[in-house]
Amino acid sequence: MKRACLVLLLLLAAGIAVAGCAAFIRNLKEANAPEYLWKRQKVFQYEVDGKVVPFDEDAALKALPKNYTGEPVVAYFGESVTTYPGIAFAGFTESLLPVDVTEAIPKEYAKHLDSLLEIHPAPSERFAVLKSKNGDWNREFFLALNESSQITLMVDGSTAHTIMILSMVRINRDEPLDNTRKYVYSIEDENGNVKEVPAYATRRNDVLFYGVESESASTPHVYAFKVPEGKHIYIVKFKYSDGGDILLKFFEAKFR
Repeated sequence: MKRACLVLLLLLAAGIAVAGCAAFIRNLKEANAPEYLWKRQKVFQYEVDGKVVPFDEDAALKALPKNYTGEPVVAYFGESVTTYPGIAFAGFTESLLPVDVTEAIPKEYAKHLDSLLEIHPAPSERFAVLKSKNGDWNREFFLALNESSQITLMVDGSTAHTIMILSMVRINRDEPLDNTRKYVYSIEDENGNVKEVPAYATRRNDVLFYGVESESASTPHVYAFKVPEGKHIYIVKFKYSDGGDILLKFFEAKFR
């Protein structure tokens, strides 16, 4: 009996030690992870069924001037300038890129990366606004892609660009955390060249959606591609998803 108790205690101690080591390694990994800045526009308010939904729970918004009404999302497409319907932003904010996104950046682009600057494609009526327990994802705006929609991105520069696309999917909150979901979107340029981008994701507990309690966001995926000098048009289309809408956010990568 004593021997059994001793074995049980040793096993318990070993389990605690393993868990402690795993937590230590995880914290060490996060501490040594490279740090990048991302500059993007967080949602100030948007319309649902014609009603404005403000995000006034954020302390930063409460510090804004009383006459501040937010800035509309402006998209430059060709010679025209349009805005996203029903969406206003609280100006650009800058902070450190979340660790999980940092880890998803392809290694060949991560070495000399300095920061990410959000860019907006042509307007789309489908979008999602995120929130998170630690506040990192609060009021983050993503375009939503499904079978009946597409996104048009125009890039115009005197030098070559590197574009990064941050993507996630919607997953029901009753989905097991270790279930892997696959999704695919395509990018077609003005010459008809098509690149399919496959991604794999699992559900997470800490990133949710405003106004949708039954779903949570998945782990992130980052796809990067180089854009030559000059004007270029890219059409992003839905190809497949077993995890719901594909959520996309677009950035221009800045390098040191």
